[in-house]
Amino acid sequence: PGDGTVETFMHYERLLKDNLGEAAGIKRLSGFALSSISSDVLTNELMKELCNGLRALSPEEMTRFPEKYKFGIFYSSILADPRKYLQWLTDRITEGGGHFTKKVVQSLQEVGKEFDIVVNCTGLRAKKLTEDFLLTPIRGQAIKIHAPWVTQFFYADGCYVLPGTEYVTLGGIKQFGDWNMQVSQHDRKYIWENCVSVVPSLKDGKVVQDWVGLRPFRQPIRVEAELLGFAPNQCKVVHNYGHGAHGVNTSWGTAMDATHLVQSLLQDSLTAPVAKL
Repeated sequence: PGDGTVETFMHYERLLKDNLGEAAGIKRLSGFALSSISSDVLTNELMKELCNGLRALSPEEMTRFPEKYKFGIFYSSILADPRKYLQWLTDRITEGGGHFTKKVVQSLQEVGKEFDIVVNCTGLRAKKLTEDFLLTPIRGQAIKIHAPWVTQFFYADGCYVLPGTEYVTLGGIKQFGDWNMQVSQHDRKYIWENCVSVVPSLKDGKVVQDWVGLRPFRQPIRVEAELLGFAPNQCKVVHNYGHGAHGVNTSWGTAMDATHLVQSLLQDSLTAPVAKL
């Protein structure tokens, strides 16, 4: 399996085709990506395959943006609003008879006593549960504002402006190994000044929230099976964590890979290699 990007994109396409986009927080969006360094950092083969209307900006179009940006492209893609999408997924589970329980878990074996298979999607907490030294946080910070007139996305040397379903998100912070969950005024100033330089009308928006989050990064993403302990108390586990800043882009594809591993474990016909840490 790959990293799940193509499968996830196709999943969002199907939701849009089935008129479920609004309910699930999925929408088509077009916009710009800018670079002061090189045109090579703006595109890759996957973008050329999945994104419609991808083209280089003309010199005239580049005059819209600060002079430091020498390269730019325009393209159309799909945006998934995580809060709305996760709620939609939650509703699908409960409608299908699933249940949610909130509790502190000290080990995967503890959960395994109650279930045939444990699917470990614990994000950063997998670091403690699995003693995975490859898992580390990538700290992110963003500003969410009400600016409904902004209808296109903008990426510019790491900063971004993303119009979601309810507000516009301004961001661009990726700090490896940083566990700080407090709002940094230095980072906020950096985000605000860079985003407003690209889209000046943002300064008229109303700030809704300052957000800080920790993305669970692992290279590669861990999607694999593991057998913990020994029969008859053996715990069957399928891990699916470590997506970093690309959870929205890879989630459905990696979930499909994890599902195949679950099916193999249930049939006791696992052919994929068992985890080795």
